[in-house]
Amino acid sequence: MQSLSLPTPVQPQSNSYPMPTVKAANMQRMGARCWQRLVNQGVPFKDARELAIAIIHFIYLDSSPSPTQKYLISQYHEHICAARLSSLQL
Repeated sequence: MQSLSLPTPVQPQSNSYPMPTVKAANMQRMGARCWQRLVNQGVPFKDARELAIAIIHFIYLDSSPSPTQKYLISQYHEHICAARLSSLQL
């Protein structure tokens, strides 16, 4: 008597991008919020993006800003304070 063997089911191919973790999703959401607050205070889009990255990386990853980011922080210190980014709800 012959045994029946079922074919191995085909695994769906997934892309090479892993699902974002909760931490990464929170970082992205808070980064966008941070950027928006900076832009509302008059910081140019490009600089606001770099500042938002520096601030969120400091908050979530405890990383130090790059020399460029340090320069932007000193240049836009009043805007950062006016945006009340220290009171971001995390």
